[in-house]
Amino acid sequence: MGLCLLSVTSACRRAPVGETGADDEASEGAETDDDAGAELAACREALDARRWSERVSAGYEVSCQVADAGIECWGNDARDIVRDAPSGSFAQVAVGGTHACARRSDGQLECWGSGFRGGGPPEGEFVAVFVAIDGSDYPSGAIRDDGRWLRFHPHDSSVHSPEVAYLDFGFGSRLNCGLRPDCSLGCSGGSGFGISTPTGQFLDVECEGLNCCALAIDGNVSCFGETANSDRALPEQPQGYWRIAMSFDSLCGITNDRRLVCEGNLASPPPDDPALRFKEVSGGETHMCALTLADTLICWGSNEHGESTPPD
Repeated sequence: MGLCLLSVTSACRRAPVGETGADDEASEGAETDDDAGAELAACREALDARRWSERVSAGYEVSCQVADAGIECWGNDARDIVRDAPSGSFAQVAVGGTHACARRSDGQLECWGSGFRGGGPPEGEFVAVFVAIDGSDYPSGAIRDDGRWLRFHPHDSSVHSPEVAYLDFGFGSRLNCGLRPDCSLGCSGGSGFGISTPTGQFLDVECEGLNCCALAIDGNVSCFGETANSDRALPEQPQGYWRIAMSFDSLCGITNDRRLVCEGNLASPPPDDPALRFKEVSGGETHMCALTLADTLICWGSNEHGESTPPD
């Protein structure tokens, strides 16, 4: 899993085209096509390095991780997410409000939990899977290996495949945002709240409820939605942020030197050790989990059902 922020930054920022003569127009068009292809490749490489490797996921009163023997979950098992966790070789796990989904090492998807009642997930090879923590229908989504986005319903297995490609996606109950191949944001929902989607180029997006936060290619984080920056603002860091995660009322980011910075009600993750360095962070409804570079899992926040107490 390589880090490529500098190369991604240069690739995602399309270089301005200067004035050229007529003889240069054909070669200029070819260069533009090459730039677009490099831009897509660089953005996908960046997402592969930060989101698609998610081995830890915090959901609604439950948490899961990718373990050697399969998916391991703990917390509230009222939705059968803990007891029905599958075995096998997995690369990613995503936990939501009523069910969970995981991506096997061969790219196939597996979903389980009482909320997933419509049969199996879509067939095919995927590079990422996402599950909503809140919302009226707790949808799931996945990105195929060709970049095509699929949204599938947990109750009847209906699949909606819009003509759109995303590199990353953030589910909120009333506001959703996807990261397009050109690194821009495409958002839907939030009708009647006057929410404006930020412009520019981004490397990560997270949504919860009617709020989203996005990580720009310059390493800064901007939030928008119902409460905007009021309780979700991360302080600027000289080295910038590498990835972000949201909970109901908190926002965390891992800086490019791998420190964990949080704001909101979950702003003080234990242990308070400034020497710790992190590679993953995941936000649940009212708790969060983070994985250190030494593969130590730390969870904090609500622990009413043991969701913040990982197994030994």
